Amino acid sequence: LFGHYWRLRGLVDPVDAQGMEQFEAAKYLAGLAMFPRHPALNEAATDLCGRMFAARRHSEAAVFAAQALRLAPENTALFRLLGTAQLLLGDVKSAVEVLKRLVEIQGDDPLNLTLLGVAQYLDQDKAGARTSLSAARARGEAGVSLLTDAILSALDGDPARAAAIIGPLTGHAEWGGLARRAQARFQEQLAAGTDQDP
Repeated sequence: LFGHYWRLRGLVDPVDAQGMEQFEAAKYLAGLAMFPRHPALNEAATDLCGRMFAARRHSEAAVFAAQALRLAPENTALFRLLGTAQLLLGDVKSAVEVLKRLVEIQGDDPLNLTLLGVAQYLDQDKAGARTSLSAARARGEAGVSLLTDAILSALDGDPARAAAIIGPLTGHAEWGGLARRAQARFQEQLAAGTDQDP
């Protein structure tokens, strides 16, 4: 019956790309409402959100991820996408809350700790950022380590070194957006001419 319902809906829904994506989103949300732990539904919802994110439609990705997480609160990949999208949209406080929850669920995952540390740094929580980034430092991948090392350098009062470290990352497809946000803070610190992070 569920399959027949969506087949019939497909006959009357728009066939343009945007309409099809909205239809796809509605289908996954309806499915998650009934089967919140269904692996294939969670994977499909995550894939759709990831496509929105990759297309740099961060606002749409954040809205969809938040809707899906209300129905499937154990989907850690959606937590990560939501927190990262909020960071890129400048909603830093919301990102901190989402990423803290993600770290609570998944433990010491270096990617999650790094994202939380970036969010805390941009939210002016120096102690929290140092704790999260220090925990992530030894375990991170190349991109994660560059971001971590740069922000820790800024927290240590060396924004020039931080800017030099993060420079190659600003054009990175995945990490570029966060790197540019951090770089802007380093430049503020340099312009202020102080040895303390603003």
